[in-house]
Amino acid sequence: MSNRVFFTILAASSLSYGAGGKPSTPTPAVPGVAEVRILSERVPAGGTVQIKYGFTNPQPILSGGFGLEVGKLNGVSLWSAGGDTAGLGLVRNGSLYISAVSPLADLGLATDYPFLTVTMEVPGTLSSGSTVPLTFSPGSVVTAGGPLSILVKPGTLTVGGNFSIHGVTPGGGTYPAGTVVRIEGKGFLPGAQVKTPQMKISSYKVISSTEIDFTLFEQTTLDAQLIQVLSGGFTQNFYSYLRGVPVREPTRTLLKSVDPIFQLQTHALARTGPFDAQNAGQYPAMALQNPNPGPAAITLNLNHSDGTVSTSLIVLPSGGRVMDDIAALVGTSSVQQGDVFSLTSTAGIQILGITADETAGSATPFLPAF
Repeated sequence: MSNRVFFTILAASSLSYGAGGKPSTPTPAVPGVAEVRILSERVPAGGTVQIKYGFTNPQPILSGGFGLEVGKLNGVSLWSAGGDTAGLGLVRNGSLYISAVSPLADLGLATDYPFLTVTMEVPGTLSSGSTVPLTFSPGSVVTAGGPLSILVKPGTLTVGGNFSIHGVTPGGGTYPAGTVVRIEGKGFLPGAQVKTPQMKISSYKVISSTEIDFTLFEQTTLDAQLIQVLSGGFTQNFYSYLRGVPVREPTRTLLKSVDPIFQLQTHALARTGPFDAQNAGQYPAMALQNPNPGPAAITLNLNHSDGTVSTSLIVLPSGGRVMDDIAALVGTSSVQQGDVFSLTSTAGIQILGITADETAGSATPFLPAF
């Protein structure tokens, strides 16, 4: 990211929130038109900003693509009321391109939380008090009723304040009472306070300037939870998400630039195929993530068109993920026309399919049959 730090969002949208992370008064719906806003943020240079996007009027989105200029990306999340939305972020030439699919067309229906957040580092070279526009150029968004036109309401990033939130661990999944959740950041003061408007916690403690821990009072699903930290007269709002820790690096170059965005829904069975013939550089890939408190053992099968089967077993720890070419995941040379992929897991996991093209530098998300 250059010092200009100009964020450009294509086919994305955002919501203006009031106090407590709640949205402003919804804009009356106009068929085929959406008002989108980007929440303004204040973060010190060298800190982390979570940019929040959402609609001010409900929109039943089926699919969309967006892009923005990025520095060091920490994570991307998409949220919908039914938890069915998935997608991916592809970093290419300093820009982040996001693709989203929502089978239930509910990606834009909720207006009480952002449908998209992008978390990234703010360059340490920016001077305190400087401002950066948070804006976007609308692209193509498809709703259940057809194409959607976007009205832009940009926000502003102000370089300032005294702390920022980098992430939350665990940031997703359902955990029992007594679970300790870690807020990671920079600049926390000893008297910092934590507020969680949508979940109950029994206690919190400032561990250091980079860590605050809180304890769950009851069983809680942590995805998309609003976490507020107040420190030194400033407040930061952060929506939690699970960005799994890779258990190994992808074997394909393109996938090393892909950030998978998983459904909140989990599944123990999945199937996709038979696959079409692939051109040179094209291949199907899978990304798997374990949001459970314990490990998940996953059996992967590739049934070849000649009747043979390639099989492998992957054990994902809690919060772990793996993403690779399907051939590499099952230990075969390639996926051929007519092959069928399936998996079974000992616990429900998050599953994303990816159609990749190394030659074109493109990656598109898809959801297998569950």
